[in-house]
Amino acid sequence: MTPAATGAGIGLIGGIGLCLVLWRLAARRITLTDRIAPYLRERPRTSRLLAEQRGHTPFPTLERLLTPWLDDLGGLLERLGSTSSSIRRRLPSRAAG
Repeated sequence: MTPAATGAGIGLIGGIGLCLVLWRLAARRITLTDRIAPYLRERPRTSRLLAEQRGHTPFPTLERLLTPWLDDLGGLLERLGSTSSSIRRRLPSRAAG
């Protein structure tokens, strides 16, 4: 291989590498739209705290009292044993039947 061909090959590889680096830097650039979008988002007109929550049982007061305790108990059991995502992975899908 001649020195000119070697130089041309090295220059070609360097040029392609430089183009790839510049292309990735341009892809990372944050646009003005991306920067101001969170401030222009449509906000709900009322507080979510005032929205009526639907109960899952015929005893909504009892449900509101016990839900935090049951959530904490579920978190404790999940830390002690299998996580819910690992159980879902191991169980066969109901939609397949």
